[in-house]
Order: sequence, then structure tokens, then C-alpha cells
Amino acid sequence: MMQPPRIAGGILATVLAAVLFFVVVGICALFQGGVMSYLGFEYESVGAFFLFFFLGYLICTPFDFIVEAIPVALFKIGALKNEGGVGFYALHTAADALFTAGCLAVVDVFMDSVSASWAALAVSSLALAVVDSWIDYRFMKRLSDAGEMGAGN
Repeated sequence: MMQPPRIAGGILATVLAAVLFFVVVGICALFQGGVMSYLGFEYESVGAFFLFFFLGYLICTPFDFIVEAIPVALFKIGALKNEGGVGFYALHTAADALFTAGCLAVVDVFMDSVSASWAALAVSSLALAVVDSWIDYRFMKRLSDAGEMGAGN
């Protein structure tokens, strides 16, 4: 008789994860759409606007794991000298921007209700990748600082 609460917890976790995903996509869509609108991004409706970014991020999600793994793999084989260095984050930012722009370009090809120029895709993807790398850097710095503080006590 323990199954119903366990199933309810799983359903609740799935709903919360979906809501969080939509909130993050909405915030990123507003940010990227604002940048892209100055560079020729056009859309027919608000629904098409959000659908464009939702589908783009849905397609990009699997590639994001590859983007995160490339700099780490290069560090592990010795091609990058410092895991938290400038080269590490520069490579991560460039790969993230490239994959995001590519995914959004694929969605742009298949959606007639939106039109995005390459400049709009490139600049907005680069801006989002820089923000993402900055957040990653701050998070990793806090983890390393906490580890150093914990080791000293």
C-alpha cells in the first residue's frame, strides 16, 4: 500500500521539473528575444516567439551535455592545462554559443512564423553562452573556496 504516495511524489517531482524548465526557457527567451529583435528577429505572435525558443532549447538540451564534456575531456587528456582557466571557459563559451545558434537555426528553418538572421542567432547565443560560463565559473569558484575552507578546519 506504499505505492500511491510514491507515485504521487514522482508525479509532483516531474511537474515541478517541467515548470522549472518552462520558467528557465521563458527567461532565456525574453533575454535572447530582446537581443535578437535589434538584429532582425521577427515573429508573428507571442506563441510563435516562445515556441521557437522552447523547441530550440529542447533540441539543444542533449547537445549541452556534449558541450559541457568537451573542455573536461580535453583537460583530462592534457590538451588544456587548467580546468578552471581562461582557455577552459573560452572553449566552453565558444562551443555553447555554436551549438545554441545551430539548434535555433534548425528551428528557424522549420518554423515559418519566425525569421532570425544569422547575426541575431550568433550574437544572442554568444551573450547567453557568456552568461552561462560566468555562472559556471562563479559556481565552481564557490565550490573550490568551500573545499579549501573545509580542508583548513
